[in-house]
Amino acid sequence: MLRCRYRCGSKVTGRPPAADAATYLLSAVLLMLARPRATSRAVAATEAPTGLLTELRGGWKEFSSLRWMWPVVGQFAVVNACFGGAIMVLGPAVAEQELGGAVAWSFVLAAHSAGFVLGSLIAIRIRPRHPLRTGVLVTFGFFPPYLLLAAGAPTWLIAVGMLTAGVCIDVFEVLWRTTVHTHVPEHAMSRVSSYDSLASFICTPLGLAVAGPVAAHIGVAETLVLSGVLGTVTSTIPLFFTVVRDLPSRVPGLDHVSA
Repeated sequence: MLRCRYRCGSKVTGRPPAADAATYLLSAVLLMLARPRATSRAVAATEAPTGLLTELRGGWKEFSSLRWMWPVVGQFAVVNACFGGAIMVLGPAVAEQELGGAVAWSFVLAAHSAGFVLGSLIAIRIRPRHPLRTGVLVTFGFFPPYLLLAAGAPTWLIAVGMLTAGVCIDVFEVLWRTTVHTHVPEHAMSRVSSYDSLASFICTPLGLAVAGPVAAHIGVAETLVLSGVLGTVTSTIPLFFTVVRDLPSRVPGLDHVSA
């Protein structure tokens, strides 16, 4: 859910746009080489050509019927907005004013990226019995960097916080995507995933737009703290839903863990 946040990273690190373009080109080549599975007749029958509005209504019906999905998607509508405003807008400003500029912020973002790698290694080894419960609990690790930036912590400590956040993001991402792919009917996967992405990122432009004006009005540190508190409070809400806490894993070979 948080993957697209790094498009503005090249402005801070100095990475040329051509490097980003090359990654998109590589992705396109890999997608061209992919060979989808043969679709069964039963599934194909449900995918008969229909109009756009019919597809949208059908996708919304499938999405809204998944009561375990929309609390988490709603959570990330807020979390992504907070991340975009606090980390992507205010983070570079704090780095410029207090940490030494682009070099320090590049180090922080590199630590965050390293967290993704470590998070992937962790995620492939865990098999929680209730993946959404574990995933939502992991999201509380997203927010310490907000407070560290607000407190004027040294670069190395902010980097540690961002490393931890990167681990938590990737663990959540794996648990979330695995849950979606094992609980959503195959014929509805693309439509449900589209609504998932739309709803998760719908508030991100708002977060990017208001971070600067809010910081100018109440202060950068105060805005960072407010973003961290808002993200943390929002992340508690899905845990009040039994269907989120108790959704069972459908991963084969489940280890006997209690989370």
